[in-house]
Amino acid sequence: MPVDASFPPISDECLPLQATVLDTIQECNTAMNLIIVDTCRKRVRDSSLDSGQMPRRSINLRAKGNTVFAYSTSRAMKAYEPTRGGDEARNSIYVESLKKYLQSDELVERILKLTAQDILKKHGSIQVPALMVNLIKDCKLTDEVEFAESIPGLSPNARSSSLLSVEVKGFKIDVMFCLAFSNLLRVSFFIKNQNDFTVNNLRLFPEATTIQGIEEIGR
Repeated sequence: MPVDASFPPISDECLPLQATVLDTIQECNTAMNLIIVDTCRKRVRDSSLDSGQMPRRSINLRAKGNTVFAYSTSRAMKAYEPTRGGDEARNSIYVESLKKYLQSDELVERILKLTAQDILKKHGSIQVPALMVNLIKDCKLTDEVEFAESIPGLSPNARSSSLLSVEVKGFKIDVMFCLAFSNLLRVSFFIKNQNDFTVNNLRLFPEATTIQGIEEIGR
């Protein structure tokens, strides 16, 4: 739900996490989907919320035994932000604890349990994280990167970047692939207008799922 969404919520302004986001991710045949929901789960009581503006949608999930839902707090509980200033105030108390273990060579479930234990040690039971797991394989955030399609010049263990350049209708588009850490791949787009006119707004739809597909768009 966007921060500036209407209240009570309107379904057209919201994006269903399970029915839309997760279902789309599953199309990529991922080894693991880790979805972290860092928000309060204490329902706001308001009679207008039951007015029918947010109809329940039928959910047809593509369950593949590869998903972990990590909630920063349990159902009907709040999620807290630091009250003091400084660098720690930039993140929630959940993220502050999670950051300690993100690059640990541990199973992802173990990392999330260590995060919960750290919160309990620091803040008591005011916020108790929860997990919903149907992950079958043993997965770590430090597992070696595996690409469905090879990217020229980018090794799974390399920290360097790979650059692909294409031209579309007078625009030069540089697509940069860079391993941020572990199995996180950052993709950046740099666009240069080579036309003799000014463009104030440009929308890019990178729908191609392979390098070959991107090159075909360029031609």
